[in-house]
Amino acid sequence: MEEVKDVIINIDENEKHTSGLGRLRFALNYNATKTELQVTIIKASDLFVHDNKEGINPYVKISLLPQKFCWQKTRIVEDSPDAVFNESFVISGFSKERIREYKLSFCVVNYHEYFKERYADDVIGEIHFPLSELKVPDDKSTVSLTRWTDLRPVASSKSDPVDLGEVCVSLCFRPFSGRLIVTVTKIQGLSKVACLVSDPYIKLSLYCDGVRLSKANTRVKRRTLNPIYNEKFNFNVTADQISHTTVALRVANHREAHSPSLGLVLLGYNSRGSGQEQWHGMLESPSRHIEKWHKILPDDLA
Repeated sequence: MEEVKDVIINIDENEKHTSGLGRLRFALNYNATKTELQVTIIKASDLFVHDNKEGINPYVKISLLPQKFCWQKTRIVEDSPDAVFNESFVISGFSKERIREYKLSFCVVNYHEYFKERYADDVIGEIHFPLSELKVPDDKSTVSLTRWTDLRPVASSKSDPVDLGEVCVSLCFRPFSGRLIVTVTKIQGLSKVACLVSDPYIKLSLYCDGVRLSKANTRVKRRTLNPIYNEKFNFNVTADQISHTTVALRVANHREAHSPSLGLVLLGYNSRGSGQEQWHGMLESPSRHIEKWHKILPDDLA
């Protein structure tokens, strides 16, 4: 049997950092035979936040792009700008060909005890690492990489984004029966630039810890930029799962081949702004229907 080879890449721990937000040390180990990627968050260093009244209590959220949903997160390290984690997570089912298509996102977040009142993560900085950099050889081998990387500011939306329209959604969580009710009411002002002739519908996907648990579609509405749906969807979600749940609403045009996305709305764990605000309102008022309008964003900005 051919001997399995190891390829090891290390970056000097004393490498200078210039972002001012701090840096993160992580390790990756890919086993081509098992098609497994092990991700280890080792430690963070020199973390900086502008408003430091409650101290720096960091943890790391790990997402797999382009899915964009949080896959795992580390524990919280209290009151430390130089946090040591040493936590490992495993992703399975990635062939050498497939793994090159993805990126890992490391988002370092400052935890606040009264976080739910903020309606958004207090993000210190993030890193996007292309898995194509693992340089997997053609023979069966294990590739290991350890790296210090500067944190970068979270990418902001363009100053003048295209108006893609809005979606009105109602949320209701019933913890005793373990049901999440998502009611898609209507869309207003779909972009004429995005679709000259539009037969819009919405694809709903429910994720927990980055794993899709359920999906559904609304009906297709013909030749309209302002469709009315009033459709209710029931998802089975336990009280333990709800805090790690994300609902993605992707607007698509039935007339286009393969139903390309016209934009996206995220609600829940991985959302920001209005999506997270509505989610917290739902959790604070069990069994009540909370309705809100959300701007449709391009997939890369949602």
